[in-house]
Amino acid sequence: MSLGGEEKGSKTEWTIEQTKDMLLKSAQKKLEAEINFPDKIVLNETWMQVMEGVFHQSKIERGDVEFMFTHPEENGRIIKTDGKRQKLLVQTVNTQGSKDHVATQGIVTAPEVMVGVIHKHPVVAPFNTEDLIPLVQKDYGHFFEGLVDPEYYYFAFKSKETPNLLGAREISRGYMLALAKNHGERIQRHRLGIEAAEMNNKMAKELKMPIYRGARHQKVLTRLT
Repeated sequence: MSLGGEEKGSKTEWTIEQTKDMLLKSAQKKLEAEINFPDKIVLNETWMQVMEGVFHQSKIERGDVEFMFTHPEENGRIIKTDGKRQKLLVQTVNTQGSKDHVATQGIVTAPEVMVGVIHKHPVVAPFNTEDLIPLVQKDYGHFFEGLVDPEYYYFAFKSKETPNLLGAREISRGYMLALAKNHGERIQRHRLGIEAAEMNNKMAKELKMPIYRGARHQKVLTRLT
């Protein structure tokens, strides 16, 4: 599925077309400066369908009727470029996880470029430090993370000034947890033994990481950081 659009926006509002162009440039190692990100991002129907598709388990067909049904587990889909790096493509089937963890996997073949992941939190919960490690770790190469929970859509972006950490994921995890402690966030232990903390706006601002939030089923996401 291609994520695109034809709308035109203002200096403080990006349409899907402008967001897509920014991500394609990021995939070519031309990241956007943090100061240039807009106040709002406006989704089109395709993006809203993707976000809702991630929240739901799958589509199943029963005769002539097609059902959407929710479930208590996390889902995730990857976003990548096509081979010419001119389109964004989203995984069409959810990768399903457990109640509180999902490891998204998808086939990315050069010259395609991995752009990011959209995943689900089955309860109302914003991004946490573990969710956003791919945006600060150089080896992951993610430029975008999306999230949908029962009430909100969230987008997070890697800017030109966002840290580019080298080494194993554990090093980046330690960096993010130290940041959380410095900003007063409580560290919690994941059932898999991984420690994580909720991301707050001050943390994201220090990381030069624009984060947006919008109510589910609504097209406008507003910048928080």
